Amino acid sequence: ESSRSRSSSTSSATSVEDEETSHQQSCGLEGTASQEFSKGDPTPTSTPPIIQLSASQGQIDIPQEALNQSEEKAKPSSEFFRQNIANEILHTEVMYVQNLRVVTDVYLGSLDEILPKEQTKMIFSNIEVILNYNSMLLDKLRPRVEDWSSDQSLGDIFILLISFLKVYTQYINTFDSALSSLTEARKDPHVCALLKQKESHPSVKGLDLSAFLILPVQRIPRYEMMLRELLKHTDPSHNDYTNLKTASTKMSEVACYINEKKRESENITKVLSIQDSFLGKVQVLAQPHRRFVKEGNLFVQATKKDRYFFLFNDILVQAKHTPATTGLFARKEFNKLERVFYMSKITFGPSECKTPCTFDIIQDLVKVATL
Repeated sequence: ESSRSRSSSTSSATSVEDEETSHQQSCGLEGTASQEFSKGDPTPTSTPPIIQLSASQGQIDIPQEALNQSEEKAKPSSEFFRQNIANEILHTEVMYVQNLRVVTDVYLGSLDEILPKEQTKMIFSNIEVILNYNSMLLDKLRPRVEDWSSDQSLGDIFILLISFLKVYTQYINTFDSALSSLTEARKDPHVCALLKQKESHPSVKGLDLSAFLILPVQRIPRYEMMLRELLKHTDPSHNDYTNLKTASTKMSEVACYINEKKRESENITKVLSIQDSFLGKVQVLAQPHRRFVKEGNLFVQATKKDRYFFLFNDILVQAKHTPATTGLFARKEFNKLERVFYMSKITFGPSECKTPCTFDIIQDLVKVATL
């Protein structure tokens, strides 16, 4: 009986060994360490991570160290990202230049024949100049990206051409006016029919002209983003790092410059529209230094009436506002100038009036108004 027990135990052990051997063979892990020792090497040259097999569960227990090494190898390298971003810069530039050519080749010439020159200029602005500069940029980018290698550089190209990108300022400043002018032009049946016909052109792909006109407005922020990403994945020791950092900084400056000029342009337009809203002869509100801040109703305590105020950086204008009306006696809104307070000569102080949110305007130590 004892003999049968030992025999059963031996048979069981042999069965587990056979199962482990079978499992190792199926996983491609059959006794590699023992084979190396059998060749006469006293020790293996490097000790691989120990992989434990669980025969009872039919699973492989892989140490965390081996998993970490595997995950590290699976991570994309910085060079992988650099090449992808470079490809995106080139691809988007190709598409951008192609779309600008659609505007100049398909639309501009045709509309120039049926619209007044001034209106055509308003709609398309300096898009031909932008196309010329971006064609130069594309010609320089293409050979670099198509012949890409780990030490390839793009920063110097953008540094060279960034100063020319300020030509976008004029286009962006007049973009809203361009869309308004295009909307006005559509009222002409001939223009409307022509634009509809152009949408069937293979290069246009059914898009509206305004979808092409907005592209230069979106391009500078796109450059800024792509250069920032390329710099992020470029090692400081790379030969392109310094130029990319300079290009990224300068592109951000160009974007800020264009945005600031756009704000100034919008502000000047707003000041001019306020000036045009006044009836009769009024002083010139539009001045190079003047900036619009806010407008709205305030209650004047002395007259017990609401008045409309325009606040600028240097003056406060009080007006009687008449809103627009529709119908048989339709009219535009207009304002009648009543008073102008110069900010350099007045101060604002708390009012003695018990009404909440009330303040005094004081000039030469004298209260001149309570609002």
